[in-house]
Amino acid sequence: MRSDSVFLRWDRSLPVSSFSSWVGRSSSSISSRNSSNNLGENGELVRRAKDGDERAIARLIAIYKGLVYTIALRMLGDPDWAEDITQETFIRAFLRIKTLKHPERFRSWITMIVRNLIYDHLRKRKTELPPPVRTGPGVESVRKKVIIQQALLRLSKQDRLLLTLFYYQGFTMKEIGEVTGIPSANLRVYLHRARARLREELRGYEDELLSI
Repeated sequence: MRSDSVFLRWDRSLPVSSFSSWVGRSSSSISSRNSSNNLGENGELVRRAKDGDERAIARLIAIYKGLVYTIALRMLGDPDWAEDITQETFIRAFLRIKTLKHPERFRSWITMIVRNLIYDHLRKRKTELPPPVRTGPGVESVRKKVIIQQALLRLSKQDRLLLTLFYYQGFTMKEIGEVTGIPSANLRVYLHRARARLREELRGYEDELLSI
């Protein structure tokens, strides 16, 4: 998992605590990393799921539900919407799983499904303001999480998706290209611009975000 401090290139050193202690990563980050590191094993689960093996389906949901939920939450900013999108993602995925030609690409494939559902949701609600971010206890920690999340929500859906996949979920450039359709040769430029736009949204909050 990449440090969230990569988002921001301030002209001063980050404290040891950095962003990682308060940015609001869930255990899904670990699930995402594990899913990436076990593509062969997961590919076998996908093959079994395509044959209707319910235990394989349940295992795939357990492995990938954190990934799907976190992407939806980062993109939408609301736990209830994220939960609905997560449920719909898996319903669609397992209704269509026989169409997946390369089982080892399941992670990219299911991410494309959640991306499409999120984009549909955003189109339907384009006139609405993002809901307040709901977080747990701890005033300072909550404040910082809210600042970051609301800044993300002010970005375009493509910028949000790129930053979420690369920084929060640890997707490779190849995987991001598969999900977004952006040529690999151009992805670093897109990421650089997305990070710059996020940094601009966070202008004025530097001292607060970098405080211990």
